[in-house]
Amino acid sequence: TEFEKEGMLRIAGRIVRSKPDSPQPGLFWAAGFSFSSSGVLKDVPYDPSLKFLFFGEEMTMLARMWTKGYDIYTPTTSVAFHLWSRDYRHTFSSDVKDRYQLHLRSLHRARFILGSHVDTTAESDQGEAREGHDETLHSQRPLHLNCCALLSLLSQRNAGADDAAEAKSDPSRGAAVGELYGLGTERTLESFYEHVGVNCLTATIDERAKRGGMAAENLL
Repeated sequence: TEFEKEGMLRIAGRIVRSKPDSPQPGLFWAAGFSFSSSGVLKDVPYDPSLKFLFFGEEMTMLARMWTKGYDIYTPTTSVAFHLWSRDYRHTFSSDVKDRYQLHLRSLHRARFILGSHVDTTAESDQGEAREGHDETLHSQRPLHLNCCALLSLLSQRNAGADDAAEAKSDPSRGAAVGELYGLGTERTLESFYEHVGVNCLTATIDERAKRGGMAAENLL
């Protein structure tokens, strides 16, 4: 578990020595292995304004869930496995062109949610559309254009124009404390950082967090 170059937490798994008898309280949340009641999706819906964000998705979701009163538990048995390496296959980030630098906007939004208040206007002019590059995009990044075309057809709106408009909008819109895509009011962000042993403001991780909240003798 470490902070990567953009300041977002990158979570690593640990192996336990023996299977627990009951679900154990956990500190972190994994997007690829999450089960809950449908109420979570209503209280903490996925944020559609975090486009192109990879590292940062799980931490923002965890902070939103925890501050809205949800706790995380780990299962007693491993029922799925994950191949961490992506070297053998194409990925979304390599195949899809970020035409309007929405990743940068999403990064600002994630930092805002996590309390790392940055100047969200510093890069406001970076989201200008690059209409003159359409021909290049057609030849080099057809997947992005196909996705936009399909989304436009299914939703009966211009997905490309929506992306362009979103790139120029305030990254914090709708993400303040108490808002749908912001933190909850059941618990504070400060108590969340104390609970998980990680602080995104200072980029610090304590030893308990590195063990996922488990005792050292219970881990291989």
